[in-house]
Amino acid sequence: MLLPITRCLGLVAVCALVLGCGKSVERPNASDSPGGDAAVGGSTQTSTGGGAAMAGGATAGGASASGGATGVGAAGSGTGGGAVDPACAGVLVAAETGIRVQADVDALRGIGKVEGSLLIDAVSNGPTNLQALSCLTEVTGTLRIATYSALTTLEGLEQLQRVGKLELYDNKQLVDLGGLSRLREVATGLKLTNNPKLHSIAALESLTSIGDALVIEDNPSLPSLEGLEALVSVGGELHVSRNDSLASLDGLSSLVQVAGSLTIEANSALERIDALGSLAKVGPTFVIRSNQELASLEGLESLQAVGTLEVTYNPLLGDVDGLANVATAGGLDIEHSPELSTVRGLASLTEVGTLTLSDLDALASLGGMEQLSKVGTLTLSYLGALESLAGLEQLSDVGTLDLSYLDALTSLADLEQVRELETLNLETLSALESLAGLEQLAEIHGKLNIAGAPVTDLKGLSGLSEVGKDARIVGNSLVSLDGLQNLTRVGGAVTIDSNDHLATLSGLGELEDVGTLEIAGNPALTSLGGLAALAHIGGEGGLVADRALYLWDNAALTAVGLSALRAVGGSIEIWSGGLESLAGLEKLTTVGGRIMIDEAEALESLDGLDKLASVDQILVSGCPKLVSLRALASLESVPNGCDFSQNHLLPTCEAEWLRTIVEGLGATFSSSGTNNQGVCP
Repeated sequence: MLLPITRCLGLVAVCALVLGCGKSVERPNASDSPGGDAAVGGSTQTSTGGGAAMAGGATAGGASASGGATGVGAAGSGTGGGAVDPACAGVLVAAETGIRVQADVDALRGIGKVEGSLLIDAVSNGPTNLQALSCLTEVTGTLRIATYSALTTLEGLEQLQRVGKLELYDNKQLVDLGGLSRLREVATGLKLTNNPKLHSIAALESLTSIGDALVIEDNPSLPSLEGLEALVSVGGELHVSRNDSLASLDGLSSLVQVAGSLTIEANSALERIDALGSLAKVGPTFVIRSNQELASLEGLESLQAVGTLEVTYNPLLGDVDGLANVATAGGLDIEHSPELSTVRGLASLTEVGTLTLSDLDALASLGGMEQLSKVGTLTLSYLGALESLAGLEQLSDVGTLDLSYLDALTSLADLEQVRELETLNLETLSALESLAGLEQLAEIHGKLNIAGAPVTDLKGLSGLSEVGKDARIVGNSLVSLDGLQNLTRVGGAVTIDSNDHLATLSGLGELEDVGTLEIAGNPALTSLGGLAALAHIGGEGGLVADRALYLWDNAALTAVGLSALRAVGGSIEIWSGGLESLAGLEKLTTVGGRIMIDEAEALESLDGLDKLASVDQILVSGCPKLVSLRALASLESVPNGCDFSQNHLLPTCEAEWLRTIVEGLGATFSSSGTNNQGVCP
């Protein structure tokens, strides 16, 4: 604790300031000072302890200080560089000075400058006024005022011009910022949060710049930002959030630049943001989110380029006309605004990294986006009224195209300029019966997904020759795969699943190489013969690691029919009750993983595996009609052996025949549930 400085009235040459740590600070006798009884001008103090040092005739009492600093009390050492009132020449030097009660404030009377931070953190018995700080012109560190006391205003700080950082929060009775009318510079950040009775910040009228962040949050009584009219730039982030009475951003009319992110969020009474009319530059992210009364983006007309702009969960927003001059954006995300009926405000947009339009129930047209030619990722989803993609006619350079849950979309005809993609996702497009419009698409470097559409063929993909990763065709009304005749390679998994009407794979006749082939749940599929050129399955991609060929629950499939297949890099797994034989695998010689056949209830033999020479393991179970294993006569390598179980018609002698071969290769063989009465060839 700092005890009060005793004024020396000429009685002694030197007085001592007793510090809480037991050290002392010396100061000249007042009679030696030209300022009368307060030491100013060239007077000095020295501190030998860990506490604060004060100079220039200042008094201190009760304030807690830390930091091991030394005070220099020369006249003119305060802000401004000119003559200083001797009564205000005091300098407090300490890393932090804590204020808890009114007496601590009063003890700082005469201090003109604080070199360090001044922290007024108090509970209910904290300071009720700051009049004793009437000399204060500068705080080089943080000035924090956070008190539960009856402090209603900041009167007393009228001389304050500069602070390093200003924090005003949790002040339960503070109603205005009266006292800060001369504050013109905040070197780093200004934080104004959780002041429940604050209704005006008009006293900030001289503030022209903030070096770092400006945060105005959780001030439920604040109706506007009037008082910030002189503010031109914010050097860091600007957050205006959860101010329940804030109806406008009036006060920010001079703001030209926000170097960091700008967030306007959850201001439940905010109706307009037109005060941002001068704003020309925003840092990496601009978020306008969850403002329940906001109906327009008018006021953003000065913006021509943005990093990422997120406009989401604004239920009354009807248009985006305020974005009329935005030509480029790193990202543009407009979502969850059910009243938004037009995007004509995007008429200047030519290029965007990521564009997302989602959950916009009233949006029936993309008219107004005719200048858009380049998009990294385009996502259109949950746009229930959108019938076509008119407006995207000039779109030619696209990375990812994601169209999903567009219940009224009937045509892709406006995508005729698209020639290559990173990813194409067409999912749950319940009115789309044709892919016409994609005929120029030659290559997909990443993934292709077509799911939940009533298309009966894929003729719109007639120009597609390669898919770099996975290709999924799931849950459609397809009867064939016509349209994929030029497709020769899929680098990852080909998944054909739950297409109830698909009877043939014709259309894939040129496909030579895939990472994984997964065919499941296609009840009308009778043959895989449409894959006539498929020679290699690499075991890359897919749902399960190392699973290369997967046939499951294709009730009408009676034969495999992969007549060109020579090698499989991973495992083969077959769970298909209607499969009678493995015919169509006659050229297969090598399987890098295992062959597992389970519950193939109609399978009678392994015919089709006649040339199989190398496989890691063979597991066959639950095949009640299996009677012959003779197709494995060419087996030369099966390192992890064979297991045959619960194949009730399989003659025991047939199992023993294969045991001789397998054990002769140095591998293990096991069987159970075989037919001891069965007859072998």
